Amino acid sequence: MCRLLLCGFWTLCSLNLLFAQTIPREGQTLVPVRPLEGESKGGVSTSLLQTTRGKNPPRPYHHPPHRPKRSDQEIMGRPTPELRPGGGDVELRTSENSSTPYRPLRASEQVVGWLSFEEAINRAKAEKRKVFIHLYTTWCGWCKRMEETTFSDPLVVRYLNEKFYPVKFDAEFTEEITFKSKTYTMRRESSRRGYHELALELLNGRLGFPTMVFLDENLDVIQAISGYRDPDNLFVILNYFGTDSHKTIPWETYEQRFTRQR
Repeated sequence: MCRLLLCGFWTLCSLNLLFAQTIPREGQTLVPVRPLEGESKGGVSTSLLQTTRGKNPPRPYHHPPHRPKRSDQEIMGRPTPELRPGGGDVELRTSENSSTPYRPLRASEQVVGWLSFEEAINRAKAEKRKVFIHLYTTWCGWCKRMEETTFSDPLVVRYLNEKFYPVKFDAEFTEEITFKSKTYTMRRESSRRGYHELALELLNGRLGFPTMVFLDENLDVIQAISGYRDPDNLFVILNYFGTDSHKTIPWETYEQRFTRQR
């Protein structure tokens, strides 16, 4: 009987020792150890397990999402704006529906070819064409806004360069100008800013900026239009005078017809 009790006691002690070696304590992880030379690879022995204290398991590495590159065909198929001949509307064309190679705008078509007043008058005498005058001042905020927006529009730029001699004239210009056998100069007043007499003559004595002045082929004033104009509105006005429609069609009628046609 005593022998049986001793055998049971030794069996319980052996099992406790075995579990104490194989079960990790708190904060420990089991790491497999490479088998030693001469040991069998079959089965897992308690001697092939060791513990690591105070080390966290490695985190999995996440690769960034894959972003496929755009093909050349997708880039070439993107629609690009093109101006219709003769200053028409803007249409979209792609590489699939274009019958002719795309021609980007030339440098002369991207900006207004501003001239001085004397240059425009001399050219108009040599080759008959209407003159467009943009009257401005350096302190006029709406003048700057119009130059940044309206006079950078492709349709406005092209029509001005093709149909008019465009002039950018500072109403506070200090040098003398001779026009139609009359000399105009800078006039200064004590209580107000000075102004050029030619600007006062073109505006019929009513100064205001910005103001557009249209001269016909004989350099006579057709009309002066004051105030800021957006690209769409100015484009209609340019067509109205550029096609001589002002001689036969009232402005309200022409504006309605032009808007419907566009």
